[in-house]
Amino acid sequence: MIEVTGGRLRYSVGGTRKTAVFDGLTGFKGTDVLISPRVQGFGNEVVFSLTIEPADEMVLDELSLEIPVRLSSEDRVYVNGFQGWTESREFDPAESLKGVRAAARPLLGPYGDYAFHRYSGRSGNPHGWTYTYVRRGRECVFVGSLSEAAGYTLFVYDARAGMLRVAKDCAGVRMQSPVVAFQLYMASGSEEDVFRGYFEQLGTPSRPRPRPCSGWTSWYNYYTRISEDIVLANLDALASRGIPIDYFQVDDGYENAVGDWLVANHKFPRGMKPIADEVKARGYKAGLWLAPFVCEKGSIVFREHPEWLLRDARGRLVRAGFNPNWSGVFYALDFYNPAVRSYLARVFDTVLNAWGFDMVKLDFLYAVALIHRDGRPRGQVMTEAMDFLRKAAGDRVILGCGVPLGPAFGRVDYCRVGSDVALTWEDRFLRWLGYRERVSTANALRSVIGRWQLNGNVFGSDPDVFILRSEGNRLSADQRYTLFLLNHVFGTLVFTSDDISAYSTQELEMYLSQFPVVEKRIHRVERSGGVVHVEFTIEERRYEVFANLEAREGVAELGPGVYFGEDGFAPGGARINLRPYQSKCFLRAGEDAFSVVGSTGHLFPGCEVSRIAVDGSDIVIEYHERARRRCDVYVGVPEGEDSYRVNGETVVPERVLGMRVIRARKGGSR
Repeated sequence: MIEVTGGRLRYSVGGTRKTAVFDGLTGFKGTDVLISPRVQGFGNEVVFSLTIEPADEMVLDELSLEIPVRLSSEDRVYVNGFQGWTESREFDPAESLKGVRAAARPLLGPYGDYAFHRYSGRSGNPHGWTYTYVRRGRECVFVGSLSEAAGYTLFVYDARAGMLRVAKDCAGVRMQSPVVAFQLYMASGSEEDVFRGYFEQLGTPSRPRPRPCSGWTSWYNYYTRISEDIVLANLDALASRGIPIDYFQVDDGYENAVGDWLVANHKFPRGMKPIADEVKARGYKAGLWLAPFVCEKGSIVFREHPEWLLRDARGRLVRAGFNPNWSGVFYALDFYNPAVRSYLARVFDTVLNAWGFDMVKLDFLYAVALIHRDGRPRGQVMTEAMDFLRKAAGDRVILGCGVPLGPAFGRVDYCRVGSDVALTWEDRFLRWLGYRERVSTANALRSVIGRWQLNGNVFGSDPDVFILRSEGNRLSADQRYTLFLLNHVFGTLVFTSDDISAYSTQELEMYLSQFPVVEKRIHRVERSGGVVHVEFTIEERRYEVFANLEAREGVAELGPGVYFGEDGFAPGGARINLRPYQSKCFLRAGEDAFSVVGSTGHLFPGCEVSRIAVDGSDIVIEYHERARRRCDVYVGVPEGEDSYRVNGETVVPERVLGMRVIRARKGGSR
């Protein structure tokens, strides 16, 4: 049974500092404040809420709860990073979590929680935000916030004391009316059950379930060096080859400066509407990048509207970060300034209606809530800002990026769940600095895997791009395939920035193997050493992926049954040897007659096939309209017929690991 045993409120009234210690069931009643807990449910699943009612205005210093949690060396503690880019994964209870080094904090501090949470650096003292769990084998003890509108929810473990402290990010916030400070879902049970309960209790705003989609974005190849010619050349490379992507998105580099969203620079002489028109004329949906809550020094906004910039209590501009691609330091806008809201509303109306873009990628969103505002804690500011963006975008698609995830739940269609990937596996210097939001392929994949449960439940996950091209790419062949495979396993929106006209034959074949992009249901994710084991289904087909994320060799073992992978058929129980950074995907052969038991044309074998029709010994295999590769398809058949007519050709069954299998050939134009 999981329960809140007590808590503490530290506050000031009239300049006098006070502390109220309260019980988790009975709360606290004093002359200054009434603290009222409420528990709904019983046993393994409860919703705990806590209301604070001040008698007069008070200034909050600390509000925290205590939940006893005994940790053993076999347990794993999940740490959800502050925002989408922040490292998020399961920790050993004895691990330490250290923040960015002091020398780097002025430049890197705004991207994470370094400015308002003190990292102890002690063993057994990790912390995370919005939700957490302790995993014991396949069982979990779970605690998750149902709302961040009263402040971000912080979870701090103390392994030695056997305690989980749950706190609100509220230091310095003025309160003068009742507030429901905590709304927590607490449960114990299987990983699947506790997350299902959490998502049901969240009651996220109603949006259509995000569908799997693919696309192209300009950033990870051209960065700010894009031009109209480059964009249209990549568009032509995709369209002329009949590549069935969904979105074609122009990223940073088209605007006059960051903040000047309605003024295209000289590299886009016709403006942005003709770009959107050409994208849609080729049958794709058009996307555009915006960072609505920041501006750089070189922008018209910074120069002509200094009153739009956010300032702290001492009147200083609030720095939102440092970007060498821009004017260096960049700054947050004051979201509560009516003129800023009016400007942003005009930006969205122009981009979506006048220019005709179908999707907006909204980046650096954390910047809107770097400080508390007018009695509003950071979490409330972020929540209200996300509500504003959702309303401004209407029914168009939002891809959120660089945003604390809780306020994004149900308010964006797709959301980044890891850091930016890189043309290398890891940035050792930034890792040494303790920068948890660093651009790093390894860092991105760890978080994407760590947040797998969110995908399809609160938004569609964006794992960031895959990079298959050779030019300028220092990822090894195994690392490229691992990134490509895991992005498709864990992501709903999967893009690349590669110029596909420059692909080698092998690179193009791998790229085409993603089509059709399909929906997956993950059932289990396990980690053993550096090897990640994923079990999932696509329709009725069952798959297993083994991914080695380490520089040393890895070993895994197939479960019972017969499997099909890149090397053909393999028996259950077979040992899987993995090179450093290598991954392998296997289809488990089904027992139903006339089902696909293997294929060579799709990243996930069998997904090329849309339907198999059987009439006696005549078989018709229909292929998905988006399948693009020539391939062999293997179908299991029952005992009886000596031969079959498959799409008009005679095929004799073969015996493979106890199965009768026929092989059919799918043609293609590429």
